[in-house]
Amino acid sequence: MRQQLFGHHLDDLLKPTKLLKRAHREAENVLNAHVGMKTDVVEHDDDYTVTAELPGSFI
Repeated sequence: MRQQLFGHHLDDLLKPTKLLKRAHREAENVLNAHVGMKTDVVEHDDDYTVTAELPGSFI
């Protein structure tokens, strides 16, 4: 019985940590979706071609 009580209290102590970690992951996903730009890098024999989506670009 003592182990069950301790386990229950431990779960209560960890709930705020779990909630904060979840909120952090969700916020990070939202920021990455809006801030991260799509890029493509192609290697050629003697150079590279980099294509990126930039805000305000029309090409």
